[in-house]
Amino acid sequence: MAMRTFHSIFAVVSILYYFAPLPHRGAVNAAASVGSRTSSVESTNGGVDVDPLISKFPILVEWFRRHGGTIDDRVEIGYESGTNIRGTIANADIPPDTVIMYVPRSLIMGGVDWCPDVETLRGEIELGSRSKWHEYLDFDDSSGSRLPLEWDRNGDAVRELQVHPPDGNIYHHLDWFAGEWGCVAGGGGGGRGKEMTDLDFRAFKIVLTRAMDEGLVPMYDLMNHHNGKINTYIKVDDEGGVYVVSLLDIPAGFPIYNTYGRSGLQSTNALFGIYGFVEDYPQLWQWSDDELDRLSEEDEHHAYDRYVTFDKYYYYDNDENDGDDDERPYHSGGWANKLDLEPNSPLYEVLVISPTLAALLPTKHLTGVLGNGQLSVEGWRKEIDYHHATLHSSHVDSIYDSAMRTLDSLPTTIEEDEEIIQKHEMVRSEELKDERVNAIPADTLMAIKYRLAFKKALRLTMDVATREAFYNETDEL
Repeated sequence: MAMRTFHSIFAVVSILYYFAPLPHRGAVNAAASVGSRTSSVESTNGGVDVDPLISKFPILVEWFRRHGGTIDDRVEIGYESGTNIRGTIANADIPPDTVIMYVPRSLIMGGVDWCPDVETLRGEIELGSRSKWHEYLDFDDSSGSRLPLEWDRNGDAVRELQVHPPDGNIYHHLDWFAGEWGCVAGGGGGGRGKEMTDLDFRAFKIVLTRAMDEGLVPMYDLMNHHNGKINTYIKVDDEGGVYVVSLLDIPAGFPIYNTYGRSGLQSTNALFGIYGFVEDYPQLWQWSDDELDRLSEEDEHHAYDRYVTFDKYYYYDNDENDGDDDERPYHSGGWANKLDLEPNSPLYEVLVISPTLAALLPTKHLTGVLGNGQLSVEGWRKEIDYHHATLHSSHVDSIYDSAMRTLDSLPTTIEEDEEIIQKHEMVRSEELKDERVNAIPADTLMAIKYRLAFKKALRLTMDVATREAFYNETDEL
């Protein structure tokens, strides 16, 4: 059987983009609270906590295999060590290049367009046990998770957010779906001309958080997101079946990860807007700033200057060697590597690797590493040093000023947010002893944690801009 294989850490960008979500399609996600969210358990009469999804997993596996899917026996549903985060876990060592699972095209639901996918899913839910996907849809805990788009538009959580994702609206997907160009309420997407029902919303939520570009893909959508620890990659056969293959050794007890972030093409802000969690490092942040927008429009040609790098800081004259940019030589006689230095569009202001390590104005090369393999801190440091050596100091000054303006505009400081969260943890501890003590509601707490992570990224941007050495574009070569 012919298939397309994408294996290299830096070469799998295209396939992960192909499978990860488009702006109106959501990301590969796990069943409801499976994924980078906390899970819930039910207590049996015997007093033993039983996770309903873990107990249902063998039924799902039997259904999956009965319909032509394959899944390695070393894959199970469990909890990441020391956390209450549930997802796919290796129960024994899995070596590299192992086919962890195969999902035939016949088991992939939808994938034509977003609105028809929701409509198809809604119909399958209505069929109940008569649906081919009944066991798959029964493996769901949608009611147990809370997305930002479900927050009260005038409630405390939205007010405490202080900053929204880059599009300025955490309700973007819901408004699009249900609005003028959406799928219900008579929208242009071919809806049924009525308001969203609970069933409409359930189908919409599942497609938003679990579907990838091909549609809903059973088993693959149970994997958690982690761009820094991703350990799988994708192969696709000519019929559209999906192979999930181990990228490197996955030790027993370790989570099996994919990426929700479109392989470096979706920011941490955007992921929060969809799923309501702040991803672990690495994080890719962006924010809106009129001055940076003006700079980008005013000085478009500077991007081409950064295509060229060399041992000592220099750049080529855009008026020289007219013609194909690929034929423009380095001043030192080398050749430009556009992938290394091509800027992103839209602009991502900072790629945060750790609390102390970040890349300002990351290139497509740097963001392309995300979701395509694991890179050590030292490896990241080398990549970032190479990148920063090509940045014009004037643009670094601009992003410093932008980060400072944004941080100063927010009503609370990092230290104040940390104190709020610390007090919540203390109150929560007391609440376990005394039901009369009220902790911060979960939605509000999540908003505070998001704004804190964003502020820390802003401060780190300023720190890096201050301490690093950058190319001075006024220097004569």
